[in-house]
Amino acid sequence: MTQLVPRAVARARTLSAVGDLPHALLYAALGAATAGYLDQAGPQAAEGLQIARETGQETLAAALLAALAKVAALRGEEEECRSRARESLAMAIPRRLGLAVALASEALGLLDLSLGRPEEALHRFQTIATAEPGAGHPFVAMTTTSYLVEAAVRSDHRDVAERVAAQFSARAQHAAAGQLAIAAYCRALAGSLPSAGGGSDGIDQTDADFEEALRLLTVPMPFWRARIELSYGEHLRRARRRREARRHLRTALETFADLGITPWAARASTELRASGETARPRNLDGIEQLTPQELQIADFVSRGASNPDIAAQLFISRRTVEYHLRKVFQKLSISSRGELVQLRAPSASSDLRINAD
Repeated sequence: MTQLVPRAVARARTLSAVGDLPHALLYAALGAATAGYLDQAGPQAAEGLQIARETGQETLAAALLAALAKVAALRGEEEECRSRARESLAMAIPRRLGLAVALASEALGLLDLSLGRPEEALHRFQTIATAEPGAGHPFVAMTTTSYLVEAAVRSDHRDVAERVAAQFSARAQHAAAGQLAIAAYCRALAGSLPSAGGGSDGIDQTDADFEEALRLLTVPMPFWRARIELSYGEHLRRARRRREARRHLRTALETFADLGITPWAARASTELRASGETARPRNLDGIEQLTPQELQIADFVSRGASNPDIAAQLFISRRTVEYHLRKVFQKLSISSRGELVQLRAPSASSDLRINAD
């Protein structure tokens, strides 16, 4: 699936297939959000939602609302997340749209987990894992397994964490590297419980599982890699191996901050301070000030598209493109397309997808 989703989006734009474009944008947005590329996921989901509503595709609209809720959850925008999720569920539950229900529930679970409400998060992810058809989706249940384990660990439900990690590892034995990485991460999370055994000196089994998860995660999934680094750093700090912990915590903090995943960045910063190191303040480059459409236009420009090309791709006028581009230049304090290319490179949007390995 490496290139299928971006190719589908590009083909729908080229053919002006307005009816197909929201479907392609949904999967592009979900892939981007899962990887952590929120500045790509937000504009894609917002554009898809607008077109889905204009073309009367309510099933897609419900799923795209849930995708926007997930983006908001990762950014720590509680009210936005809850509003989008409520709207999605109001459409999806009566129609038994399992994918939208599962995605909206995932967003709310991520919000709870990131804001320090692990019991609530655990309940949501357990519900996703056991949902019947029409009330959930098996793919979402699979991709949220590590969140379920993390919520169980943070709410001190050892039995749940160990059982789910063992079940997932058994199912993933003959799977591709991506699934094996998730399985190793789940085992590491379960093994990182303070009294779960393992020594504090040398490399114990939990260390080995964390290292395996990092080794096997070879696809570009910066959010997932940063989550593993953060959990590994937390484990090492609790084991009083502070110097080792700092390296992983520093990497996690930098990645979360770069991606705009604020709640996890705050958590990594707290852990880093607890390890004895103070995180340096970061300068924002203005990207966070851009609206979803401004972000989308900035990304097209960074990939060499002309204003007429952008207008055709987004089904808007050239004048609208010019207006938004002026706003982008103002907000980023730049004056040329070349500066924008340098600022946005390298772009993550050329390879956005859901990775089901």
